Order: sequence, then structure tokens, then C-alpha cells
Amino acid sequence: MRPGQLQLLLSTRLPRWAAGVAAYLDREQPDALLAVNTLSATAAALALQLTEHPVRVVAALHNVLRTRRTLYRASQSYPYADAVVGVSHGVTTEFGKIPGLESKRIHTIYNPVTLTSIAEKACEPVNHSWLDNPDSPVILAAGKLNKGKDFSTLLTAFARLLIQRPARLIILGQGRLRSGLLSLARRLRIAGHVDFPGFVENPYAFFAKADLFVLSSRYEAFSMVLIEAMACGCPVVSTDCDYGPREILDEGKYGELVPVGDPETLSAAMNRALNGIPQRDALRKRASFFNVMNAIEQYEKLLLGERRGAMP
Repeated sequence: MRPGQLQLLLSTRLPRWAAGVAAYLDREQPDALLAVNTLSATAAALALQLTEHPVRVVAALHNVLRTRRTLYRASQSYPYADAVVGVSHGVTTEFGKIPGLESKRIHTIYNPVTLTSIAEKACEPVNHSWLDNPDSPVILAAGKLNKGKDFSTLLTAFARLLIQRPARLIILGQGRLRSGLLSLARRLRIAGHVDFPGFVENPYAFFAKADLFVLSSRYEAFSMVLIEAMACGCPVVSTDCDYGPREILDEGKYGELVPVGDPETLSAAMNRALNGIPQRDALRKRASFFNVMNAIEQYEKLLLGERRGAMP
């Protein structure tokens, strides 16, 4: 263990968690251990120091290393893994920031979607008058109401769109910015054309009946919701944010990509998408690329591979 690492680990609650992992490894003696985030990867790194049982460690990264704290923690854990996984090619570039992590141990495995379940839920009825009896196109967005999703840019873009054509906007999700977004909608004089239903149990029924799905995020690690909308056959427009959308949409082949935080360009892209002919089958086919079995097979190959041997 490198100097300073033990101090970092012991200054948190990780020792208790790592001791539990080590005890499990000693008792059950598994062949492999999958750590699904930076915190569990750090616990696994410490657990390896507490057990004599040889185990292959695969660590996944689902987020972007945007702060010094997360980067430092990653540098103290991921180099100890036999293989590391990013959920998009963009995320795997984040591993390049981690000293001591060999490029040959870095892999990309996309987060999967359960297509059968989505298809079934997409056929269920939806209790929303704008979708039950549409008299104008309905645009859908979904996610936590926070700065990262940048719904303020979407609202501004939607206000521009309403100057050109009738439309309605539904934003699914909860978050602390709800009141601020409602205030913005009122200031933009579009409140009567926007609805915030909050959390819904089955968003797929909304996706299936909407005319367009818009992702306005400032950043993503992958964006499962974009694939879920496509799996329901819903046309999409997305910001070209780091990371995920460009890979999912195959460089814009399956949906237009626009700059982050640009309401004018986003509004124009939304208008073009609403004027276009929906390619719903092509969208579903593209979404099927991100299926569960593909991910399972790739993880199996990594988990059942040979251990590296000595730790760095």
C-alpha cells in the first residue's frame, strides 16, 4: 500500500466496510469481486490487504471524476483492480487521469436496458390529458430537477419553439429546483404549456406516446434515459454533453446533437425533429444494441479472467 493511502482509508468508515468484505472473502472464497462504484472499489482495495484469499477484482466507474476528492479516491483504489470498467467510452477517458492504472486494464461496458420489460410497460395506459387526447405535439423530458439536467435551458428553448408552432412540454422528475423552474416558466409566459407531474411509476408509457424526447443535460456518464426513450420508439434530441449521448446516438445518426446550454440551437433542433418523420423502428433497433445479455457476457469475460498477480 502506497504512503498516505492507509491514512486516507482509516479516516473514514471504510475500515468497517472493508473488514466485512474481507470476512466474506475468507468465508465464501469467491473467484471474483465486482465493485460497482468508487467507494466500493476503495473498500475492496483495503479488503485485499486484510485477506489472504486470492480474488479477481473488477471495478466499475459510473460517474465522471469531476472533483479532486473523487479523483484522489479513485487513484487510491482503481489501480488495485485487475480490470476497470467505464459505462461509456467517454467515462473510460477519465481513467487516464488516474496514475498507476495501465491502459490494458481499462474496458468499456455500456449500461444495459431490459428491453422486454420496457416494451411491456410502454403499452400501458398513461393518465395525462395531453397524451390521451393530443391536440398539439408533446415534448418529454425526464430526470432529477437539478443543475446538471439543465431544464432551464430546455424551458428557454421551448419558449422560442412556441413562437413558431404549438407544442406542450412535460418534464418528469423531482428535485430541489422545481420551484425555480416553475417560476422560470411563468416568467417566460409558457406555464400553461408546461407540466411537472413529478415522479411517475411508469415513464415508458410517457415515452411511447410523446412526439419527442429531449435530453438537455450539461453532463452525463452515459444517459440510460436516452436509450429508454429510443427503446419506446420516441424520437430524440440531445445535448452533445460529456459523456454518452454522442455514443448512444452514433454521432447524431439517431437523433440530433446540439451544444450544451444553447437554447436557440436546441429550439431549432426540436422544431426540425417535430417536422420530421419518426423512425421508430430504427430507434428501437439501435436501443437493442444496449441489451442486458451483451453486458452480462462482457462482465463474465472480465470477472472470469486471470488475476494480475502482484498489486502496484
